[in-house]
Amino acid sequence: MSYSRANPSPRYLELQKLYRLMHEEGEKFLGVPAEDTFLGKSLLPQAHRIKALIATTGALTILDYGSGKGKQYEPRIVTDGAGGEWPSMMDYWGVDEVVCYDPCYAPYSKYPGGKFDGVISTDVLEHCPEEDVPWILEEIFGLATRFVFANVACYPARKRLPSGENAHCTIRPVEWWRDLLRGVAARHPGVAWEVWIQSRVDGPDGAKFVEERIGSREGASAQAAGREVRLHLGCGKSILPGWVNLDARPLPGVDVVFDLDDCARTPLPFPDDSVDEILASHVIEHLSRPLPFMQELHRVAKPGARAVFRVPYGASDEAFEDPTHVRPYFVNSFGFFSQPYYWRADYGYRGDWLTEVVTLLVDAGKYDGKDAAYVMSEIRSLRNVVKEMVVELKAVKPIREPKAELQGGYRIEIKLV
Repeated sequence: MSYSRANPSPRYLELQKLYRLMHEEGEKFLGVPAEDTFLGKSLLPQAHRIKALIATTGALTILDYGSGKGKQYEPRIVTDGAGGEWPSMMDYWGVDEVVCYDPCYAPYSKYPGGKFDGVISTDVLEHCPEEDVPWILEEIFGLATRFVFANVACYPARKRLPSGENAHCTIRPVEWWRDLLRGVAARHPGVAWEVWIQSRVDGPDGAKFVEERIGSREGASAQAAGREVRLHLGCGKSILPGWVNLDARPLPGVDVVFDLDDCARTPLPFPDDSVDEILASHVIEHLSRPLPFMQELHRVAKPGARAVFRVPYGASDEAFEDPTHVRPYFVNSFGFFSQPYYWRADYGYRGDWLTEVVTLLVDAGKYDGKDAAYVMSEIRSLRNVVKEMVVELKAVKPIREPKAELQGGYRIEIKLV
């Protein structure tokens, strides 16, 4: 039988009564009082991911679907783990409006009218009956104009219902959620989406929790915002209007706080195939693990997306004098961020960036009037000839085979400065 908001399942109506009772009386099995039950705290670990979606889609209005008591939006200091502080969640996200909806909490039980730029639903869907999850997801996507964000647990909860049953009534594997979500999302092609599925793996050393991200492809974030998404990496204090400015520190104007050296463990908070252009000025030489970083950039880049890297040239004092510089880069270095350069060995890297142009900036006072061959001979034989190297790359999707004959060539330009 097909259920809907107008015709929910009997189990849905039964659960609503039980959750209303918990809001009023608390969780008696754990001894949690009513005022501390379903406060909305499950949002907090997901807030940085939501912030990234807001930044890429330009969302200003948010609906929290299944918000609980909504305490997460009361004025209180929000920190990002990197020293940044904001007076409230709305300030942290930089949005104009957050509307709470929870059918089991009287103050927020009225169904919202209209649509919202973004709809979020944290720690909610696993509390809904399996037979009702499809129409609930359709409803969530239907309320969004730009993005949907959710997270789901695939294991039993600590909380129990007043009936003694586990509070997670739909415990299904990742594959089940993936198939269902992709089917719903396909009917809402203009909406970007990101869902994090958490599973528990029991082992000899105890339980381990593993997260998997599923979400939009083919640039849904950009389509939802109606604009190109341009990513400015390691922006520092150089904030670019119209770009998503990302840095490891919460400096003024930074949209997303993220440590780029953590890409091997933590994915960039952007959907697959969503970024049109990337700028990284004097960033990559500071990273100790460039391959996971470039693979993550490749994941979020649209096919054909452009990336520009500015670095100190390897044969220069600047490349080595700064103790935070991890490795030098030379004319051919960026070829190793493509697949054809790994024809001899497989290091597990699955990005593919085609080097198109390498520009070497040299001193105009010394090299004005000299031909390119002479300047290149100086570059190859002397130090400190090149002041800076600029490399232009293009994302190749699908990735090429690791064959040497596919390496191709690129243009080297000399620029006087």
